[in-house]
Amino acid sequence: MGKNGAMDTDSIATPIVSGTTHWFKSSHDLIAFKEGRRHSFEYGRYGNPTVKVLEDKISALERAESTLVTSSGMNAIVATLLALVPPGAGHVVTTTECYSEARAFIGDKLSKMGIKVTFIELNDMETLKDVLDQGDVTLFYTDCPTNPHLKCIDIKLVAELCHHKGALVCIDSTLASPMNQKPLTIGADIVVHSATKYIAGHHDVIAGCISGSDALISRIRAWNHDLGGAISPPT
Repeated sequence: MGKNGAMDTDSIATPIVSGTTHWFKSSHDLIAFKEGRRHSFEYGRYGNPTVKVLEDKISALERAESTLVTSSGMNAIVATLLALVPPGAGHVVTTTECYSEARAFIGDKLSKMGIKVTFIELNDMETLKDVLDQGDVTLFYTDCPTNPHLKCIDIKLVAELCHHKGALVCIDSTLASPMNQKPLTIGADIVVHSATKYIAGHHDVIAGCISGSDALISRIRAWNHDLGGAISPPT
C-alpha cells in the first residue's frame, strides 16, 4: 500500500503533481498513446499521476482490477448509472431505503431519460426475483450498510439472483469502508464510496471512488471525462 506505482520516484510520501497538462517527448510517443499502445497522462481531467496512485491503492483495498476517483460520492454514483444504464432501454432496481440523494436521482432524473425504475424493500428477495423475471433489469443499486440506518442486504444472494438474469450489481459501501466489507469479493460488479467519509477520514475532503473490473471502469471513466468529475491532485 505504500508504493507509488504510477510514478518513477523513491519518495515514501506520494508527490503531488499539480500540473494540468503533460507533454510527450516525441510525436512517436504521442501517436503510440493515441493508438492505445502506450500509457501516459495528457490532461488533468483525464487522469493524473498522483490520483492514479490513490486509485491503485483503493483497488488494492477493494481487490478490484481498476478504480476511478471522482470529485464526490454523488459524482461516483451518477457517473456509474449514466455509463451502465442505457437511456430509453435500461431498467434500474433500487431499494426504498438507501442514500436519499441517490434515490432521488434514480427516481427523478433517470426516469426522465426513459429508464425504467423499480423500488423494492431492502431485503424483499421474492419481489426482486419477480422483477428480475421480467428479463429487462440492467442494474441493481443499493447501500450496504444503508445510509443512515445501517441496515444490510445479502450481497452474495442479490448478486446470484441478478447475474442469473444478466443484471449488474452496484453497492455503495461507504458506511462499511473497504476495511470492513469488500463487495466485489462476494459478487458485486461495482462498488462506490463517498470517500469524503471513512476513506478520507477527517471531514476536510470531498471525493468519491468507483471500483470494479477494467471493462466496467473504462466505460464509467469515459463518461466521467465528459462530466468533468475529476478530483484536484492536492486533495
